[in-house]
Amino acid sequence: MKKLNIVGAALAGVISVVLLTLWFVLGYVWVDAPLDLVISIIWWLTIAGCIYLVCRVEKRRRERIRTIYAAPGALFNPESGMRELQGADAVEAARGMLQELEYGFKAQEMSGHLKPQVTAIIRTVEFKRQGEAWEGEVAFASAPDDPIPFKDVDQLRSALAGFRAAPAAPAAPVPMAPLSAPAFV
Repeated sequence: MKKLNIVGAALAGVISVVLLTLWFVLGYVWVDAPLDLVISIIWWLTIAGCIYLVCRVEKRRRERIRTIYAAPGALFNPESGMRELQGADAVEAARGMLQELEYGFKAQEMSGHLKPQVTAIIRTVEFKRQGEAWEGEVAFASAPDDPIPFKDVDQLRSALAGFRAAPAAPAAPVPMAPLSAPAFV
């Protein structure tokens, strides 16, 4: 959620409390039935619940956008698309991809020849201050049910120690081992 949305929701909540207080102070509570107060409270609880749900859904959407799929010689992100490593460090390339995210609503599809070659998935839960605070987990295709958590760049680097960038890719895609085979030895 954007800061302006949070400020707007907080301002609406404060105004509603002020108006509800004035309702009682000015004696309007005696004019209408007490059911009005109950309906008002239910209404604001519903609005608070909706705000909570929107924040939660937005947080999950951003986590999905921050997911990076690593294949030998390439990284893929749903927003940034595919990026060839060409000998570059995979962690630094992933950091660069995450720094450029705008969290838009347009997603790119993974190319067909890259799907069977994905060997690791980097799921980022938190990415702040240009990657200084970077938390998440790395799941390898050889052990998808046993992800390796990381709390900073050094732990991510050690988790991806076996992952090396392939040299510049030839014109034709290189056949890869199936996903069930261990990717790193």
